[in-house]
Amino acid sequence: MSIPSHIIDQIRESSHIEEVVGDFVTLKKQGSSFKACCPFHQEKTPSFVVTPSKGIFKCFGCGKGGDSITFVMEHENLSYPEALRFLAGKYSIEIPEENERSDEAKQEQQHRESLLIVLAFAQKFYTENLKNTDEGKSVGGSYFKERGFIQKTQEKFELGYAFDEWDSILKAATEKGHSKGFLEDTGLIIKKDDRHYDRFRGRVMFPIHNVSGRTIGFGARALKKDQQPKYLNSPETEVYQKSHILYGIFQAKNAIRKEENCYLVEGYTDVIGLHQAGIENVVASSGTSLTDGQINLLKRFTDRVTLLFDGDKAGLKAAIRGIDIILEQGLDVQAVVLPEGHDPDTFVTEQGGEKTKIYLESKAQNFLRFKYQVLVPDKDDPMARASALKELCQTIAVVPDVFKRSLLTKELAHWMEISEQDVILETNKFISRRAEQKLKEQKRDRNRQQRERQQNRNSQNNTQNSSSPNEFGYFPPSEYGAGEYEQGGQNDSRYHEEFGGQAIDLSELEAALNPQSKDKKETQEVTYFRQYEDEITRLLIRYGHQTIAGGEYICDYILEEISEIPSLNPSYSQLRIIYENARIQNIKISYQELLTDFIQNDEKLIQIVTGFLTDSSQISPNWEKRMQLVIPNEEKQLATIIPQTILHLKRVYLKGILNENLRKIKKANNQSQEEIEKLLLIYQELKAQEILISNELGIVIHK
Repeated sequence: MSIPSHIIDQIRESSHIEEVVGDFVTLKKQGSSFKACCPFHQEKTPSFVVTPSKGIFKCFGCGKGGDSITFVMEHENLSYPEALRFLAGKYSIEIPEENERSDEAKQEQQHRESLLIVLAFAQKFYTENLKNTDEGKSVGGSYFKERGFIQKTQEKFELGYAFDEWDSILKAATEKGHSKGFLEDTGLIIKKDDRHYDRFRGRVMFPIHNVSGRTIGFGARALKKDQQPKYLNSPETEVYQKSHILYGIFQAKNAIRKEENCYLVEGYTDVIGLHQAGIENVVASSGTSLTDGQINLLKRFTDRVTLLFDGDKAGLKAAIRGIDIILEQGLDVQAVVLPEGHDPDTFVTEQGGEKTKIYLESKAQNFLRFKYQVLVPDKDDPMARASALKELCQTIAVVPDVFKRSLLTKELAHWMEISEQDVILETNKFISRRAEQKLKEQKRDRNRQQRERQQNRNSQNNTQNSSSPNEFGYFPPSEYGAGEYEQGGQNDSRYHEEFGGQAIDLSELEAALNPQSKDKKETQEVTYFRQYEDEITRLLIRYGHQTIAGGEYICDYILEEISEIPSLNPSYSQLRIIYENARIQNIKISYQELLTDFIQNDEKLIQIVTGFLTDSSQISPNWEKRMQLVIPNEEKQLATIIPQTILHLKRVYLKGILNENLRKIKKANNQSQEEIEKLLLIYQELKAQEILISNELGIVIHK
């Protein structure tokens, strides 16, 4: 059921962060904030801060942060809608049907809920068959007993049995008032030649649960040798998309978070067998290839995955296919190869829980060595080694973290006894190919967004006087000189009209800002750039949704002014895209909405945003009063702070372009006089721009 937006606003306003967190954590007041030991990791010294004035929490130990809704999602392992309902219950806020919704939307939601009700009935029906009928006990019960699954385990996973009949679930469900239409939509029955019959017959049943524990589908195993297929799953439905679910996630989520690791296996019985042996941080891909949706689900609970597959060739190939997908999502990957002839279930049955734990911990190896062993069975084959090296470099290239990539290339070069530079060069080839592909996709998206943005500006210009300065005392960006990206021409290759028409690639930016020089003033430029980019990003997040004189939004002003300045921080680039996309749709994002509606599943962005919003060294009102301090109100000074910060950022960026231009001049010995004069002319224009911006800031520039 969709929650109306005004109810969500009411929940946000009512959910005082100190009250919500205080239900789970003992808070100690410290100035205007509260402190406690973090509930998300073990610590002795409190580093968990709750700031009521901003409605957020932040742990300076593990980095977790967010608002009341985020806290409930993290602490209780709930989805966003579930957390809203949790808080609505706490504050006695009624969640009605949204009257504004269309009849079609209401019907879709009601249909989805009806499917879940029917699936819950089916789960109970199959479980009762297994526990309380002669056929269920003798056929299904014998199978589970043979697998070694005790009664408690069967109940934990709600295992069941489907009678070997054509219409057992059909009859039972319709007698209870469930329609054939809903039964068909869940995949429990099949319609053929105007007749209905059960999909699952004479099979043991494995209910598939979502993160909240609701049954969304079934896996079923045949018990007769001639029965085909051996494994049969529910078809995809409105409530069950196999690419977004992992078997056992509901039962495993708490253990995964506690152990900070998730074992990933192939089959249902592997999950159940390991659980029963005390290894509960395990889920299964249900025999399907891993997907981004499944990895994103795991990211809610851990950043480390250990692949645990059969020792046969098919199992190893499945493991290799999954490695790149997991790495690309930013998770760490290990692998454990079981002895040949064993799957996780048979191994734990033979060895027992404790020995299995020891084996898994001792045999876990990093993905590079694991993949190499699979790809190169004969270590004396140089061609196989060379081919494997290329594939390993390709795998390293998908790792998003630059420091991890650097360490991985060093490790690969070391144990393969080859040049580290060769490994880096080969890896960079694959990185470049991936980057080119992404740039093509981004360019298509950017061109579309620019067309839409220009249309919005044209309509706004018809109603506003474009020649009058705004509240900041500056003319709108178009008059200040910020050039537009145009399809084709120089702007399409980052040609900056505002900065003297000098082009500079994003890949060259950091080098330009931080040239190879021992001069501290020059080498500090990149540090200054990062500091000013930090500050303007903080201001965008904190105040972007507020308006200024004339109705212009602060986010619009900031985004326009920095639109042609690349970012050194990929996360900031991601935030810019979020704000730009929202801007195109005329949506203005508060920091609360950013946390709960746009980045609720992105741990890294949540840490960045809450870090900007949380000041760990706040001065308490009592101390401020006692010491007769006058603390400036930032919000009242935004008309000065924002333009000044942008000008500082532009100045440092311009310094980077100047450095790059000087480098080209110094290397221009072999170029024509015309080319040298062109470079000198550009330098003069850039220097003039630097002086102009510096004068605005009151900085003296030596010519």
